[in-house]
Amino acid sequence: MILYTPLPIELVTKGIEDLPKTQELTYHGVLMEVKPLSFGSAKIVKVISTDPKDYLKYTPGEIIQYEGTESHG
Repeated sequence: MILYTPLPIELVTKGIEDLPKTQELTYHGVLMEVKPLSFGSAKIVKVISTDPKDYLKYTPGEIIQYEGTESHG
């Protein structure tokens, strides 16, 4: 991505390291990006799938409960 701006790069990138960390998780066969909340629970940030049905089942902002059997990317 190219960002054209008259502002100094330090001002543009200020606070970027404070963004919450996310991770990829396969939950019930659906790959998604989540933000871990506590042990065993996470908030869906983004659904990564080519199946339209997955977008009807899981929506960003939804809290999911998972166990250690799901794979993390």
